[in-house]
Amino acid sequence: IRDLLDVSKTNLAVHEDKNRVPYVKGVTERFVSSPDEVFEIMEEGKNNRHIAVTNMNEHSSRSHSVFLIHVKQENVENEKKLTGKLYLVDLAGSEKVSKTGAEGQVLDEAKNINKSLSALGNVISALADGTV
Repeated sequence: IRDLLDVSKTNLAVHEDKNRVPYVKGVTERFVSSPDEVFEIMEEGKNNRHIAVTNMNEHSSRSHSVFLIHVKQENVENEKKLTGKLYLVDLAGSEKVSKTGAEGQVLDEAKNINKSLSALGNVISALADGTV
């Protein structure tokens, strides 16, 4: 796992909190006060994603990305507070290696992308079946 808002942070690990909720330790947090600031940060992260040229796509994303937005709002009249979480997830697409012409590192990335999408599919199926 790599931090798209601080590219020096690589090999970050997923942990679980006391409620068994997964989180990435050491990931960058930014505090904003406007939608424009949110979009600027998302653009910064997007610009730090790894892309490659393939026969199928000139700008092929080589990774998945997850942006977690914590939303907090307070009513100044009654001081009531509301909070929420918004996950924005962009999954790299599965690739037919024979059509992309991938070789070397791009081929290895394609295999990892396909493997991770397959694992995600298994998790979703297990959740839908109630076996998890």
